[in-house]
Amino acid sequence: MKVHWRHVPILFLELTGTLTILGGGIALLVRTSGCLMISTGQKLQPYERLFALMQVYGLLSTGYGMISTGAGMAATQYLAQQEERPQQEQQRDLTIPPACKSCRNYHGQWYGTNRLICGIHPYGWSDENCPDYEQEEQ
Repeated sequence: MKVHWRHVPILFLELTGTLTILGGGIALLVRTSGCLMISTGQKLQPYERLFALMQVYGLLSTGYGMISTGAGMAATQYLAQQEERPQQEQQRDLTIPPACKSCRNYHGQWYGTNRLICGIHPYGWSDENCPDYEQEEQ
């Protein structure tokens, strides 16, 4: 997928989400290791409140990172679908069925992914001799 200017904010959102998850994970590791040191009797008792704040920061930043990464991925998927749509429309069969050439009942318009050939035979006639054929006025 080539990067287009409108993809830049989405890539930024995904990158910040990933970095925030990483930062939150590190904060949670520091909190866990600090609690282990406190429980083993190390002299980190004055920093116990700081470790509690690290846990809150870790949880909040990890949650934000997951949300922003998910939003970035959803936006990337949406843009990819939007880019595929014109390609699908180009692949449509634009040929007029043989029985419908120069018939005044021929419609041939697309409605979403469905093509309406005519009001009498919505999907067209199977052979070259349609019983409802009427010559188009010129």
